[in-house]
Amino acid sequence: MALKGTTLLLCACLIGFCSASDQYNPWDEYLKAIDSLSEEQKTKERIVKPFLIDPPEEFPCEVKLPGLFDRPQGIDVHHLHPTDIRVIGALGDSLTAGNGAKATNPVQCLFEYRGVVYSVGGDDHPVNGSTLTVATLLKDFYAQNGLEGYSTGRGNVNSPGANLNVAVPGAVSENMASQTEMLVERLKEDPNINYYHDWKMVTLFIGGNDLCGWCRDRERFAPENYINNIRKALDIMHAELPKTFVNLVSVLQVTEINKLDSPFCNIMHRFLCPCAKLLYTNETEVAELVAIMREYQRLTKELVHYGRYDTRDDFTVVVQPFLEYTGLPWNEEEGNWDDSLMAPDCFHFSEVGHQLSAGGLWNNMYEDVGNKTGDWDWNNLYVTCPEADSFFKTRLNSERFYTPVTRKPTTPTKPTITTTTKTRTTTRSTAKPPATTKAMISETVTSTTTTLEPVVEEPQTACSKDYTGFLVLLFCLLLSVAVCVVILLILAAVYINKVEKESKYSATAWANQNTKYNGFQNGAYSMN
Repeated sequence: MALKGTTLLLCACLIGFCSASDQYNPWDEYLKAIDSLSEEQKTKERIVKPFLIDPPEEFPCEVKLPGLFDRPQGIDVHHLHPTDIRVIGALGDSLTAGNGAKATNPVQCLFEYRGVVYSVGGDDHPVNGSTLTVATLLKDFYAQNGLEGYSTGRGNVNSPGANLNVAVPGAVSENMASQTEMLVERLKEDPNINYYHDWKMVTLFIGGNDLCGWCRDRERFAPENYINNIRKALDIMHAELPKTFVNLVSVLQVTEINKLDSPFCNIMHRFLCPCAKLLYTNETEVAELVAIMREYQRLTKELVHYGRYDTRDDFTVVVQPFLEYTGLPWNEEEGNWDDSLMAPDCFHFSEVGHQLSAGGLWNNMYEDVGNKTGDWDWNNLYVTCPEADSFFKTRLNSERFYTPVTRKPTTPTKPTITTTTKTRTTTRSTAKPPATTKAMISETVTSTTTTLEPVVEEPQTACSKDYTGFLVLLFCLLLSVAVCVVILLILAAVYINKVEKESKYSATAWANQNTKYNGFQNGAYSMN
């Protein structure tokens, strides 16, 4: 029985192992991408001098405004000023972990430069030095009693400098609930934080890896699963975190990687995001991905704008859309797309990219819900300077521009995507792009109508269905069956051998007993 139980357990383990190993893991793909590079490519130095951003000599905002530091601390979450924030934290993937932010070659992109992350990095010194982040704006200019939780230096999520930056490279939306639990635990354990009294700002930014994995696993990364994962994380925050302002950053345009089409970038994108790369898919597939991306963004707004997280006056969630339509800027000098915003791996933000993202998030926080900027104006980069009586904008203090959702969000199901595609094709050249679009790639402009109702899924193409993974799983299953059959044959042989031995022993014992009995009968044996 023990051997049979071991056999079944072994078969189950083999099947489970093969199934788990077949699941898409963004960080594994990233490691494969780095490993695929030549030694020269891995260590080739790349130092780009940004032409767009010249940090000002001094912070452009007046922070010593009359009455600014004399006012009482925020009465409620709808009357919060930068001086009220005492704690800052963040959740997300490698963009929030800071991968590659200060790297000068692709291998260094494996390092997590958490100290310069746009939302939560706290390395000195802002603007005049190398770092401009939301955390440094709060820490160095506004926090009355100091700021806690910001990340510093370089290291993973368990490094001392990570603090309340709990982002993990390769994370997808389904990991946000566990990251939220980690954040809550760290907040409660930090002796420098008054958990119930201190106002907290938390930024959640996730979805890029979900989109990049969508064509490999459409079910896992479907919009309804994405928003349910976000909801789970926000529900935990709502239940556990007092005095908290949550920035929910909308997913960015992953299709912008098509503007980076050097041979090196193409190698990286083949592993990191083939779903969005025209070189490895087609315009129809990219158009579908754009529709899924817009559905992510629409469902995110619907979840929050209904008021699900406005049931208390000390907690709210605000969608910040500054990355929704933001793309790479055009470099007039080089006649090309500016890549100074990107790390050497052509995928993550550089330090400049983080600085600009910090400005985008900061400005969004002061824009009314319903009237927030969805992209950056490259010709008019600025940082909003708050007044003494200006507050971070929420759903309930933005009534001028915001039309409340009057119906409860339905449980998301598979979206029906009706796509009308108009293709506008130009070729790469050194000429200046049109001033209105700055378009270079074969860009697909998609008009999407989404109806949340169950539908029969159309046949998938080779890009959308990963036959390699299917074959690997089939091989594992066949291997498991073969191992089980061999073990069962061994068990059968052992059992037959045992039966034969017992039969032979019984026959021999019977023969001896019969001989002895006959001996007694014939007087050959004595009773003495």
